[in-house]
Amino acid sequence: MDCWLQREAMKAMVKIFRVLAKAYGLLALNKHAECIKEFEALPIEHLLTGWVQCQMAKCKFQTNDHVAAEIYFARARQLEPYIQSDMELYSTCLWHLQKDVALSALSKELKDLNHLSPEAWVALGNAYSLRHDRDQALKCFERAIQLDDTFAYAHTLSGHEYVENEEFDKAQAEYRTALSIDPRSFYAWYGLGSIYHKTGKDDLALVHYLEAKNLNPNHSVVLYWVGTIQERLNRLSEAIRSFDEALRVDPTNASARYRRAKVLVDMRRLDEAFRDLEELRQVTPNEPNIYMLQGRIFIQRGQKEEALRYLTWALELDTKSSHTIRDMIAELDGRQSEDEGDQYDM
Repeated sequence: MDCWLQREAMKAMVKIFRVLAKAYGLLALNKHAECIKEFEALPIEHLLTGWVQCQMAKCKFQTNDHVAAEIYFARARQLEPYIQSDMELYSTCLWHLQKDVALSALSKELKDLNHLSPEAWVALGNAYSLRHDRDQALKCFERAIQLDDTFAYAHTLSGHEYVENEEFDKAQAEYRTALSIDPRSFYAWYGLGSIYHKTGKDDLALVHYLEAKNLNPNHSVVLYWVGTIQERLNRLSEAIRSFDEALRVDPTNASARYRRAKVLVDMRRLDEAFRDLEELRQVTPNEPNIYMLQGRIFIQRGQKEEALRYLTWALELDTKSSHTIRDMIAELDGRQSEDEGDQYDM
């Protein structure tokens, strides 16, 4: 009987390790939905552990779903208050959500638990970054690197801060150091792409954004930037496919939907563009750019009264772009006068 119980216990243990190994492998391959599904198949006593909750949080974090990621990270800390691993990502999650108080509390708790923890110093750096104190943030990231010189993420965050300061040479050096430590560092490839984008080197920006996309094909923000650069390079069909991918991953990505509509207008696929803009208008009814682009569609269709109506709505919503909108209205009035003159000549 004892041997039978031991065999059954061994089988159960092997099954659990198989699930954990498969789930972790899926996470490494950025197959996030499949990864979470595997973890959720674990028995409840294994599912509700800090490590498993952190892995599920990373799945959500890497797909840009910071709200869901925060829930998993917070649960991990409730289950294991002394956990340090992956807390640098939790702090970045809180940074994205602009949760200053929660981020400050997290950094203090981590530092009180272990002042030699690089994760604690990254969390503290993120707290300073959220307050726009970039010098202090950089000092904290530097301290994290001193404590662990293989901590690629701290180099990446330093790069982000240098980008915000427009110190692009220093930022580039940090990103390249991160990649020398971890060639699969998605955020470092993305950071290099953003530098080339900001400095007008679109070809190089696209190369680096595509590398980031290959590492994490489920990040809607990267897919959006790939499409944006492709649009700037006049690779319109490719841009449409990239925006489609971004919307497949995150249907609420309003920026991707707007840019997709803009490209569709340039390709004279006006009906598709108008449908996208109408969908956006339901979500953001006070965005003047939507009305301006709809006005352009009506201009191209030759529906001048409708064009004037939408451009007038845009003008009421946006005083900053009033010159551009007024020029479009004046051009429209000029076309209308020409049409009336042609009709009179007949």
